[in-house]
Amino acid sequence: MNGAAIYDMIKEKYTRFYPLKSEFVYRLIEICRQVGISPFIHIIKDNRLYVCYENTESKAAEDFHREREGLRLKTYIHAPYSPNFGEAVYFTLLAEERKIREILAEIEREGLSKAQGLNFYGDIYNKGFYYLEICDKMASKKTGLHFLKEYSGAEEVYAFGDNLNDLPMLEEADMCFAVENAVDEVKKFCHRVIGRNTEDSVALTIKNITEDEF
Repeated sequence: MNGAAIYDMIKEKYTRFYPLKSEFVYRLIEICRQVGISPFIHIIKDNRLYVCYENTESKAAEDFHREREGLRLKTYIHAPYSPNFGEAVYFTLLAEERKIREILAEIEREGLSKAQGLNFYGDIYNKGFYYLEICDKMASKKTGLHFLKEYSGAEEVYAFGDNLNDLPMLEEADMCFAVENAVDEVKKFCHRVIGRNTEDSVALTIKNITEDEF
C-alpha cells in the first residue's frame, strides 16, 4: 500500500502504519459517491487488514477485487465503510480517467491533498483506466523500504516494479528490477529487465539471487 503499512511476516503483526483522519475519510467517500466510484478502503484492526467496498462498477474493478480477495492477509468486506471496522489507512480508486480526474480536481480544490500522499497513474492492464491511491503524506514506498532496511538490518535491498508509483521505491533500493510488461519509464530506470510478472519471473529471480546464481 505504498508504504502506508509495514507488516512483519515473522511476528505476524503490523510494526507501523499511518491512519487517515476520519474527517478526510468521510469527505473522500462522499466525493467518490458523487462521481459514481466505489473506493476500496483499506482498514487495520487488531493486526488484520480489511478492505471494504460497496460495489465494483467496472470490469477493471471486478478484476482488481477477484485477484486479491483470496489473499491470506487481506479480508474483503462488501459493505459501506464504518469506523467499527478499524482505522482507514489507504484508498484505492480504479475507474475511467475522466472520473478519476474529477475526484483528483475536487481533492485539490478543497485543499485536501496537502496532508495526503496521492498516486495517480494509468492501469497498464486495463486501457483507459486509471488508479488514484491515497494515503497519509508520511507514507510512501520509498520511506517504507528505507524503514524495512533498518528494521531488518539488511545490508542490501532489491526491489521489483512495473508502474510509475514504484519509482520512489526503486530509487531507494540497492538494485532494482523491472518486469517485461512494465511501463517504459520503469524499464529504463532499473538495473535489469526480467520476464513478465505473469510468468513467475519475480519469484524465479529471487530464487536465483538466494541461491547465488544471479
